[in-house]
Amino acid sequence: MPTLGGQGQRAEMWRDELRLDLFWVEVGSVLVAAFTGCSGLSGEIAVETFREGGLNDYEHKLPGPASYGNITLTGGMAATHELWKWFNEVATGNVVRHNVSIVMFAQDKTEAFRWNLEGAFPVRWEGPTFSADDENLAIHTVELAHKSITVGN
Repeated sequence: MPTLGGQGQRAEMWRDELRLDLFWVEVGSVLVAAFTGCSGLSGEIAVETFREGGLNDYEHKLPGPASYGNITLTGGMAATHELWKWFNEVATGNVVRHNVSIVMFAQDKTEAFRWNLEGAFPVRWEGPTFSADDENLAIHTVELAHKSITVGN
């Protein structure tokens, strides 16, 4: 079985402690919602190539600008309408950017991982599907564009 960072059994035990059922979302420093799914945590560095005169056997490759994919949060549950209000504000022309954190907790409710999005704003909001026999809280999807991702506190 593969190990994480050479930690062996300790890494396996630690993995079992993670709560993979919810990801909490902070806007600013305020917890606003919990989501069951998160996708799009990605970054890419463009590669610029050029040929140098007299060197025909290779091309130079240099790192270009970084770009980051939109984050899609699914299966959301929130006690307030803060995410909708933020989306509506952007939709009506008042683009307000916030720093957003996606936080995963361990079983003992201590923070395990944190992904920080700089300068985020919502670009898509999907409301819940209502059903009279559904006992779940309002569930929706939010997609966020952002400038960059950092990992950690």
